[in-house]
Amino acid sequence: MIIYESTFVINICKMENCKTFTVLVSLFFISACSATDNDRYETVHFNEIASLINEISLEVEALGATIRYREHLNGFLIMDGSANKIYLFSDSGTLLHEVGGPGQGPGEFTSITSITSDEEGRIFAYDGPMWRLSIFDHSGNYTRSFQMNEAFRMHDMVYANGLLYTFSGFTHDELPFHISAINPENGMIVNQFMESSDIVKELGIPISGALQHINLFDDKIIVTHPLVLNTYFFDLEGSLLTIHQGNSSIYKDPDPDSYTIPAPLHTALPALIASSRPAQAKYFIEFMELNPEDSRGNFLEIFDKDGNKLSDNPISIESRELLHVNQNGELLFIKRTESNGYSLNTYVLN
Repeated sequence: MIIYESTFVINICKMENCKTFTVLVSLFFISACSATDNDRYETVHFNEIASLINEISLEVEALGATIRYREHLNGFLIMDGSANKIYLFSDSGTLLHEVGGPGQGPGEFTSITSITSDEEGRIFAYDGPMWRLSIFDHSGNYTRSFQMNEAFRMHDMVYANGLLYTFSGFTHDELPFHISAINPENGMIVNQFMESSDIVKELGIPISGALQHINLFDDKIIVTHPLVLNTYFFDLEGSLLTIHQGNSSIYKDPDPDSYTIPAPLHTALPALIASSRPAQAKYFIEFMELNPEDSRGNFLEIFDKDGNKLSDNPISIESRELLHVNQNGELLFIKRTESNGYSLNTYVLN
């Protein structure tokens, strides 16, 4: 079933070792590919296909490796998984509050894995090792927490229609991966739905780690299986609407026989956004980011809804790191500045 007029899939990739990939000549790569492979691609720069519409400086000195972004009332939240803190910013980048901090007490985190916010500005945060869902008010003051089952895992969550929808990479024979709908008033799981395919069982490789993202658009839940680039669309009741199958020349599917992955995926961020093109009601963007050791650049690949490449060349985004795609089609990147601070840059595709 096709539910969207047009679909664009964009894969964001960090790459260094070209031996694994069939891609490209660029100054960001160590020369490890054959001349034949190098001659096949030219690098397109991100500024050629997107325009910067806003840039703000963030009043924060340091951020760790695991970062989440969520819109919050008239500002936004940034989760620092390394520092176990949530930073509450105004829309101009002014730091308003620091939420949480390392520890095991109320309102503290041993390892924060996901955050989100509701229409009242309440902040929800999950501590993986503690199996604890904590709730803060709109100013970041701790209010209460719920203890979850020790078998429960949460890698990302969104809020919709009074429920928290969480994406879990926990896998066993009966539940390859699942989405849980949680009542934030009592911490109870009211619904769970899962992947319909058996790909995890076939590969023997679970979905886990910081790479998981769940997104919401027009009452549709969107998640991506990062090993095979399949993206799943569910309604809020858990019914599977459709599956989009990606086809990347940069990232290769794992080999079920050898259980090997060409490069560790760092981010799988699907987003359904409104199109700026009058002839297209909506289109779908899927962002994938590869993060091998000593990576020297991030790149994009663009595909249509049938998996066909719209550009033969990977698109360099240099040192930018994608944090969020809002429903207006704006791409939010975080970038280290020359003064060792951080800026939040907003782009739109041309």
